[in-house]
Formats: sequence, structure tokens, C-alpha cells
Amino acid sequence: MSLMSSRRVVRFVPALAVGLAGWIAWGADGRAGHDVEVTAADGARYEGGYASISITEGPVPTVEVSLAGDGEAGGWSASFVLSPAALLAQSGRVKLAALPPTEGVGLVAHGDADEPTLASTGLLSFVLDPESRRIRGQAVTPSPRAAASFDAGYVLTCWVRPEALGQRIDGELDPGMELRVSDERFTSDFCRRFAGLR
Repeated sequence: MSLMSSRRVVRFVPALAVGLAGWIAWGADGRAGHDVEVTAADGARYEGGYASISITEGPVPTVEVSLAGDGEAGGWSASFVLSPAALLAQSGRVKLAALPPTEGVGLVAHGDADEPTLASTGLLSFVLDPESRRIRGQAVTPSPRAAASFDAGYVLTCWVRPEALGQRIDGELDPGMELRVSDERFTSDFCRRFAGLR
């Protein structure tokens, strides 16, 4: 189950690429081990893999953040979309809604993976700590199962047009689709400003 709405962007990942591509699905680890810790207001605890922070170049650049954990009470997941400026500020908040995330809006889900319950209202705040590579925050919402604090290590990826890295990818895309490749070293003009957050 994907908690993020998909933009019409195709991400090309080389065979030896290291990092996370695309969205983190419910309960996906992304890396070996557990580094997401979530404590809900009702006392339930969840653990999961690293959070994903994915920056995508475009006419309107976006930052998608996803983290998820599993526990005895099922699962808990948060996904939200930021502007690049909000990410560089290293803290902020988004509104919660039971809708696919857009800039400034997030989604919190909990319960069974097949039929999760979505928080229909609330706020999610976060603080980014690049020194420890962690993102910490809190979801405030009326539901004691959705309301929670989280502390997670993160993996940061940045996606740009192939031309930005001097690359050329052969093949055709469907009309309206755009190709992006991973700038693993953050050397492109677009990604360079985010290098200090890795």
C-alpha cells in the first residue's frame, strides 16, 4: 500500500545505486534493521526502517517524506510533502487530511495495512537534525491511535533531469511523463544545496 500520491515522474535507478527510490510502502524497511520509533498517544509502539526524504527537481520542486512502523497494534505511517525551502529550514509543520499528500499537507494512517484508518484532521510538526541524520516530530490529531511522536533515522535522495548530470537515457516515455535520475553525490546545481542535510 502506497501512502503517497504518485506524480508523473519516472525514476531511473542504476544497478549499483545506493539509496531509496520512490515511496516507502506501509511497513517497508528500506534498509536492514529498525530505526523508526513511534509512540502513539494510546501507548502503542511501532518500529520500522529508515525514513525516506526524497527531493525531486521539476517545474515545482517537491520534497516527499515517508516513514512507517509496525507493532502489536498493527501499523502506523506518516507521509507528507514539503517545499525545498521548508526542508532547508530543517523544521516545520503540515496539516493532516485523509487525502493524498500535497505540498503542506500530510497523511497519517494506523491499524491494519489492508484497511488502515486515516487521520482526517490535525497537524504534524517535524525537526530535522542533519548531524545525527534523524527526523523527529509529532502528529497531533483527535485519535489517540493516530496521534504520536516519532524519532527516525533518514535516507536523503535527490532526483534530477539526466542532463543535469551529463547523462542521456535512451528510450521513450509516455506523453506527459518526466524522467529523473538519482544524484547520489549531490553534485548537480539543484541537489548541491541539500548536500549538508545528508
